[in-house]
Amino acid sequence: MGRLVKALATGRTRLSSLFSPIDPPTGWQWANPALFVLGTIVMVLRVPADTRFVLWAEDGNTFLAQAYDQGGGSVFFAPYAGYMHLIPRVTAWIVRDTVDLPDSGIAMALAAAAVTSLCLVGAFHWSRGWLSAPAAVVLWLATLLMPASALELALNVADSHWWLMYAAFWALLSRLRGPASVAAASVAVVAAALSDPLTAVLVPLALIRAAGWTTKRDVIAPVALLIGLAGQMLVVQGASRSTAVAKLTIDELIHQAIVRLGFATVVGGELGDRFAMAHPFRAAIVGAGVLIGILVASAVVVRRRPIAVIALVHALVWYSLIEYLVWPNTRMPTEFGPLTWGQRYAFNALLLLAVAVVAIADAAATQRRAPVAGRILAGVIAVALLWPGITQFQSSTYRRPTPTLDAQLPAAIEACRLDGSGMYSFVILPTELYTWPVACSVILSTADG
Repeated sequence: MGRLVKALATGRTRLSSLFSPIDPPTGWQWANPALFVLGTIVMVLRVPADTRFVLWAEDGNTFLAQAYDQGGGSVFFAPYAGYMHLIPRVTAWIVRDTVDLPDSGIAMALAAAAVTSLCLVGAFHWSRGWLSAPAAVVLWLATLLMPASALELALNVADSHWWLMYAAFWALLSRLRGPASVAAASVAVVAAALSDPLTAVLVPLALIRAAGWTTKRDVIAPVALLIGLAGQMLVVQGASRSTAVAKLTIDELIHQAIVRLGFATVVGGELGDRFAMAHPFRAAIVGAGVLIGILVASAVVVRRRPIAVIALVHALVWYSLIEYLVWPNTRMPTEFGPLTWGQRYAFNALLLLAVAVVAIADAAATQRRAPVAGRILAGVIAVALLWPGITQFQSSTYRRPTPTLDAQLPAAIEACRLDGSGMYSFVILPTELYTWPVACSVILSTADG
């Protein structure tokens, strides 16, 4: 019993040391607001101008549609796809009450860019103490420029929960103890938990974080996570969920994981997609090599940059869970490649792999035995991580040309004047199957206004 008590005490001491508080960074007061504004602008520019402000999928046909039909506040806790989506619901409610209908696409896109940028700024802020300042900036830029960020996950609030979960990961790791930082971290984990039940992956991290507490503020964010998940579970328990029956073979699952994680880390996007479809074996070899390299390097730098191992473990757990829940029930259409079809399901794992890679580079840059060689190696790693996003900043083919709501409004008004009691369906992205049905009374009131 004495040995067990001693072991527990030693473990708690190590955790307390790992999460020991740090002073707020000095001279960087401008960084958070500057990166927020810059990140929002970059996210807007990542989508071509002709489709930039066209509503995307659930932003229109679910969240805005229900906000208009049922009232924004009344559907805050309504489930969709089996769970609660707090941030998209709140955003749709605000847009409905503050923006004219023809400008809803612009408002939702700008809100999505702002939410994404806010999550990345939060990650940048909370990464201090785990990464050096230059490494934190590189990580912010790498996640901002990730190829997947310009495709399905760009400029739509419906997919904001993936960004929120990434921010929640960093919020739970925060070593900053200022009231504002603790409050922001708590808001981030609650927002993530009430927008996606998969945030439960972070519960072990929250418990470990709480176990190493040194002040009462250390347990606020972990407790906030549990409260948020409890609210999410109340919605999930009462929601209906669809189930599929098609299964992938174990070989297909392993190949997808290697390509969608390892290969996507160094190539990604549509360019990587084309290569992976033309040369699936080569893509798998490269992907396996990248994952093995990250695993080995993370183990080597674990004492100097433990965040590399923490991020890698969470990346693999997150992807495995999502693969179990989704990909065994989803057979990829032959016309799509592994890096663009359902890319959102691998996105959090890719973000966390980027964290591990940046931490490895940071360890190389700050080691003292061969400082010049270490900095050169870190620079090479940083360029390799950033290059896919720089070369694939935009996609001119992923989103089909679709008129904005404002451009479709004259036809909608004309149709509604013929039958004012009906509905008019605005065409939205990603395919012709997606529409936003709006009551003619709303459309005609817009025209009269």
